[in-house]
Amino acid sequence: MFKKYISFLVLGVVVFLFFGESLFLSKTFVYRDIHSLMYPMKMYAASCIKDGIFPFWNPYIFCGAPFSAQVHHQTLYPLSIINYILPIFFSLDLFIFLHVFLAGIFFYLLMKDFGLDKSSSLFASLSYAFSGIFLSFGNIFITITTATWSPLILLFYFRALRRNSIFYSIITSLIIVIEFLGGLPDFLFYDIILLFFLSIAFVFHKKSLSPLKIFLIVGLVGVSISLFQTLPFSEFVLLSHRIRDLPSKEVFLWSLKPSEFISFFVPLWTAIPSEGYIFPFLGQKMTTSFYMGILPILLAILIPFYARRRIVFFFSGVLIFSIILSMGKNMPLYPFFYKHLPFFSMMRDPIKALHLASISLSILSGFGFFCINLKNLSKWLVFSAFVILLFSFIFYLNRDFRIILVEGLHPPPKTDFSEIISWENFVFSSSLIVASFLILYAFLAHLSYKNIVVAICIVDLWIFNGRLNCLIDDDFYKEKPRIVEAISDKYTRHIHSSYTVVDIIKHIGAKSTYEDFLLSKELLYGNFGMIFGLYNARGYEGVMFRDYLKFTKLPTENTKTIPGIKYIISKEGEDIKIYEQKDFLKRAIFIPNYKVLQRDRALGYIVSSDFSPEDEVILEEEPEGRVRSQGSGVRSQESKVDIIDYQPNKVVIEVEAEEPGFLFLSDTYYPGWSAYINGKKTKIYRANYCFRAVQINEGRQIIEFKYFPKTFIIGLIGSVISCIIVFVCWKIK
Repeated sequence: MFKKYISFLVLGVVVFLFFGESLFLSKTFVYRDIHSLMYPMKMYAASCIKDGIFPFWNPYIFCGAPFSAQVHHQTLYPLSIINYILPIFFSLDLFIFLHVFLAGIFFYLLMKDFGLDKSSSLFASLSYAFSGIFLSFGNIFITITTATWSPLILLFYFRALRRNSIFYSIITSLIIVIEFLGGLPDFLFYDIILLFFLSIAFVFHKKSLSPLKIFLIVGLVGVSISLFQTLPFSEFVLLSHRIRDLPSKEVFLWSLKPSEFISFFVPLWTAIPSEGYIFPFLGQKMTTSFYMGILPILLAILIPFYARRRIVFFFSGVLIFSIILSMGKNMPLYPFFYKHLPFFSMMRDPIKALHLASISLSILSGFGFFCINLKNLSKWLVFSAFVILLFSFIFYLNRDFRIILVEGLHPPPKTDFSEIISWENFVFSSSLIVASFLILYAFLAHLSYKNIVVAICIVDLWIFNGRLNCLIDDDFYKEKPRIVEAISDKYTRHIHSSYTVVDIIKHIGAKSTYEDFLLSKELLYGNFGMIFGLYNARGYEGVMFRDYLKFTKLPTENTKTIPGIKYIISKEGEDIKIYEQKDFLKRAIFIPNYKVLQRDRALGYIVSSDFSPEDEVILEEEPEGRVRSQGSGVRSQESKVDIIDYQPNKVVIEVEAEEPGFLFLSDTYYPGWSAYINGKKTKIYRANYCFRAVQINEGRQIIEFKYFPKTFIIGLIGSVISCIIVFVCWKIK
């Protein structure tokens, strides 16, 4: 019995080796989007659930934005329950730990299903779950949570195709739903492309169209069951900047450069294990290493020449396709898809296509380990060691070669010279280590001890990939930045002096990116203020509400266009300064006058000097009833407006108005919000281009705003009905 699960035990030990420090030593992750996006959102969702509130809405950024509708927040992801029931920092570390472990297990099971032995299956699973591609994607960890399920999808889809099985088709659909809830639709999209290619391959193999029927069933069932998330997500995407306003420059920004291919053989853009930080000045920032072990990559390259199997040729083709696709603007394929295929124009970062390369390389390496006698590779291993040694010495001794190698990459202007020296030393030393591993493999090849080879591969992966994701003390998130106490007024917002502070915190010459993290924390960069209950008039998201983004990008010196902004955070030289606006407008105000303008005209008028937000509200349609349309009347200051309850999905405001007018709330106008005056439902007007207003009469009134999206209810009903239909059809079948 013990021998049956020894591979699972090995995977568990290796995961502990890679992540034990974060799980048991009060350390946690910090690099890139983790500290500015992922952790604040996870903490917010957990706090809401523990308070008995479902987080449909996030009031802390962008003057409010849908929360659960954005799939990358993983609100409805099954394994997010870990974050909801356990202490937040331990649960987040466990969350990563568990997914890497599951990724290894699922890949092991996939390779076993292909007919490989235990050692070969374990070898392949290690090269997947602990590869640089898989782990360095963890700097936004939704990539890990999504990629974890890809091998399990392949496992059951292969079974569905081989056996023409409806049962396995449904299982595949269920796992696809879980992968979708995992948070990164881009990876799911690439997996669906892979399933389509696989279906076409089986059509030619079986000389039947049944594989396409399986593909359609999987897709239809997956979409139907996931309607509870798909409908709210689709509604938000259709209203987001991804539809019309995503420039091609942003789409192609992180494309694989030819010089980065060396990272497959030498961990060129990786972390310094002793320092625990990533070289921030080389290449794209999403995948900081492609290294998956030197032996796995060589076996993956050589296996098509040794084993004439359909599956080997298929995944070799997928590998080539994915690498070409990941090169983005550097090859014509991705630009062609961007112009002519649906969804490609909404996705950023062609480098994500390496997800398919990671799968393909690991599968091919497993077959290589299984099919190729390592004795036959000893000469190749020695030759490869010689080539890498030659590269390392040329790299170290020839400055012109180093310049050619990194040509086209983009170092920040203030990169410290000592860091470049550290990088050069690291590349040289890592090349020597990789060459040493090759020589060791060549020696072991004559002993035929596969288990020892697997153990050496683990050491190889740990040396170079064990610290790809920077760690920091939990106190980094627990200790308040100095400016928090100064801007903690109830219901007020802050804003940064420029639209984005990414240029401020993107490696400014600090000796370690740790200093960048501290600086971004002190600036409350991104969504960091959410952790401390602070409201940011801007924020950081991958998908943003188009109207609000357009509104905030327009040039204006009148910060009153967004009521509620009391503090402006500015970095001036080495100092962080806070400017307080004494005459700021509150988040909710009474306005007696209105003006009706078309949307395009309204936006220009609002940011002009002619607009006085405390005197008039700009609507897009004529209101009903008796309201002043122009001229002076009761000023907003003369009527009392008090927010008496402010929750994620509900806002309650008490108003004492001297005459009819509007209650203006500078929270985002979005479908799903409803308003009630003294318990009676009333219309919400789109006000000042992207905010809310309700028409009120004179006197004391209680206005309640509630958010309960119809798309979620309709989707949930649709998902339940779909599950019932699928179950009945499966039983009948």
